[in-house]
Amino acid sequence: MAVLLALVLAGCGRGSTPAEQADTETATPEGLAAALVTPADLGADWSVTRMPDFPELSDTGIVSDEAQRMLPRMEPCEEAGEEEQAVADELEWDAFHQLDLATGTPTGSPSPGTPPVHHLVFAQEFLGSGTVEETEATYDALVSGGDACLGTEKTPDGEIVRTTGLTVPDLGDDSHGWRSVVTEPGPAGRTATWDLRQVLVRDGGVLLMAQVAEITTSGVDTVVDDAEVGSILATMVDKLP
Repeated sequence: MAVLLALVLAGCGRGSTPAEQADTETATPEGLAAALVTPADLGADWSVTRMPDFPELSDTGIVSDEAQRMLPRMEPCEEAGEEEQAVADELEWDAFHQLDLATGTPTGSPSPGTPPVHHLVFAQEFLGSGTVEETEATYDALVSGGDACLGTEKTPDGEIVRTTGLTVPDLGDDSHGWRSVVTEPGPAGRTATWDLRQVLVRDGGVLLMAQVAEITTSGVDTVVDDAEVGSILATMVDKLP
């Protein structure tokens, strides 16, 4: 069993013929990048995550071959079938953005000798396109592989990972979600919690994977709820080409 920390789901249409793409001209890397959510869509407290090694990715949202190798990939759990693992291994992204939310919580050690405080919130959006048939097959394989990883796992490092299904609104033609909560032991008993909500959406020949993550240490109040995630997802889907 393994947590779905980040799924790479896109680029399934890179081998499509011109005839197959003729009626989806916006479903190019440039068109998909233009459809990514921006801080203007989500609110003034959001900002684009700057990536020093790939400034063009932060600026344009288009995934280059070099940036492709940097992006996180899905590592299917042992319970996933060979087909699901192969689909995840072969996928590439066309467009990507990560946005950070200003939480208002100071990060770092409050005073010398005290454990650090962390409160991070970010939203990732990955987009790709292909023919409807290709995208539907990819979506089905990834949903099947993700559902095979539901349950609780304790890692060798002592982390507790609980992955459950996530109820999501009807989005696009198909939508499915998971929620993974990772409890990470820290110094002086100060536990860090990673709350990861992941949603996969298929809309025609476009495939979207969204991940909204909130990372907190003990004593820090969370600010992200299901309503906030639903609003972010609806905005992403509304902008799809």
